[in-house]
Amino acid sequence: MHSKDLTSINTKIHGEKGNSKCINKSIERSSHKNGRIKGILKSNQDSKIMKESFEDTIHLENLTTIDTKIHRVEMPSYKGGRVKGILKSSHRQTAADNQDSKVLKDDDDGQNDHETKSMGSSPSTHPVQGKKQHIILQNNDAQSDYENRRIRSLQSTQSLRIGRNKKAVAPYDDRKGIPGYKDIPSSKGDTKGNRKKKWLVLRVIILIVFGSSFGAVFYFIGRDRHNIQKAMVEIRSLIVSKLPESADVLAEETSPQYKALMLVAEKRIEDPEFYTDKRSIRQYGLMTIFESLMYESDSFASSNECNWNGVSCDDENIELVLQNEVLIGTLPPEIALLPLVRLDLSKNDQIFGSIPTEIGLLSQLQVLVLEENNLSGSIPSEIGLLDNLETLSLQWNEVEGFICSEIGLLNLVKSIKINNNRISGTIPSEIGLLSHVEDIEISSNLIMGSIPSEIGQLNKMRKLSLSNNYQITGSIPSEVGRLSQVENLSLYSNKLSESIPSEIGLLKKMKELHLNWNKISGSIPTEIGLLNQINYLSLRRNIIEGSIPSEIGLLNQLSNLDLSRNKLSGSIPLEIAFLDDITELKVHGNIKLFGSIPNDICKIEAIIKADQNKVDCECCVCC
Repeated sequence: MHSKDLTSINTKIHGEKGNSKCINKSIERSSHKNGRIKGILKSNQDSKIMKESFEDTIHLENLTTIDTKIHRVEMPSYKGGRVKGILKSSHRQTAADNQDSKVLKDDDDGQNDHETKSMGSSPSTHPVQGKKQHIILQNNDAQSDYENRRIRSLQSTQSLRIGRNKKAVAPYDDRKGIPGYKDIPSSKGDTKGNRKKKWLVLRVIILIVFGSSFGAVFYFIGRDRHNIQKAMVEIRSLIVSKLPESADVLAEETSPQYKALMLVAEKRIEDPEFYTDKRSIRQYGLMTIFESLMYESDSFASSNECNWNGVSCDDENIELVLQNEVLIGTLPPEIALLPLVRLDLSKNDQIFGSIPTEIGLLSQLQVLVLEENNLSGSIPSEIGLLDNLETLSLQWNEVEGFICSEIGLLNLVKSIKINNNRISGTIPSEIGLLSHVEDIEISSNLIMGSIPSEIGQLNKMRKLSLSNNYQITGSIPSEVGRLSQVENLSLYSNKLSESIPSEIGLLKKMKELHLNWNKISGSIPTEIGLLNQINYLSLRRNIIEGSIPSEIGLLNQLSNLDLSRNKLSGSIPLEIAFLDDITELKVHGNIKLFGSIPNDICKIEAIIKADQNKVDCECCVCC
């Protein structure tokens, strides 16, 4: 049985030695390949010592177990020519076995002497039994020494890691079964516990600080929100009292009205004394317009609306002028909340929609300019309520519908420009009630019917333009002669018929007379020679007959005379040579007209167009 055990032990040891040789060879090959080996191989001398120790003690009968721990050697991993792994050796076990052999020898001699003296027997005690006892004691002492050294090694490794990393990094704790293990202080547990305590304290501090901060923030936010809601309710009640129809739209959070209300409410809670009810309403009306038209400006940060861009005001009146500001949107009805005296939103071609009927509530409005936009719908009849309106300009839009008769209620209006729209219907006779009007432009629309005779009551009229409507019919009313202040009368591109009234000669201040592109018949009245201030006279493209009156030579300020494309006949009067300021003379297209053009006219380098086959002219251009 002993021989059998020895054979197995030898087999294990020799096998281990064989493995070590293989390892040595592989590492040597790696060394040749990469140039250096970081791991250091230690000899296998411990295996030989263990073998000899086993052979000496194999005959011990009471030896129950033999610990033959053979440390496995971990193969190093290679990367870039460097050995990352470090081979573990049994150096510590070898040293412990050497120490055991030394102690065995000394203790054996001392023990034999002691037994001889105490028992009185012969020193020839069985040598194997004594060796057995000493080996057991020696192994116990070596084990204890080994365990102590192992503990110190673990502690030194921990200290080294703490020094390198500047923080406690607990090593792998493999101390189970070591005597006094529970008495050894565990830096891992202590560090982990302290760390947990520190984190706990830090979290508590963070929660307290942030909790207090957020609590204060939420408190002020909540308080401000409550105050804002209160201010919004107050302002809302003021708005609804003046403009009841705005109650529903104020409840919509996405509406411009709601946004404007909130902005004004926020300012009101900042300075309640400054933001009186009157100022709050004014700012709400302005902000609603800006929000509706998507207009932004840094000037809105000012608490005084009179400092805002486009706004000029005092305590009683407001002027809002935003010309060519690329405004986009519609005009809100809240415009009626403002004490506007001037509203000019011209040249913003993205303002669309209709003119709100609430505009009639602007009792102080004097100037309303909405030209060159994209407005549609009809002119609201409420516009007749603007008692102080002096200027109404809606030209170059898409306004349609009729000219309401309430327009005659604008007693103070001086200028009405609604040209270049799609207005249809007739010219209302109430237009004659505009006693202060000086300029009426209704050209380039779809107006039809005749010119009302009441137009003769506009004794302050300076310009009347009804051209390019194509559907105005009837004759030129004789009452036109009462327009003593008129300077420009433009009725071209219509379907006017009959003859030119002789009362036209009463228009002493006439400078421009446009009657071309109509169906006017009859002859040119001789009274036309009384228009001594006229500089432009066009009767082109009519069916006027007869001769050119000689009185035309009295128009000494005339620079442009166009009588072409008519049915004029007879000879060209010689008095035409008196037109010293003439620059353009057109008489072509009159198949029955003959005679000659005086050479004096040719000297002034005028543009003269005549039919050369019938009119003798040295400087004429053939047409």
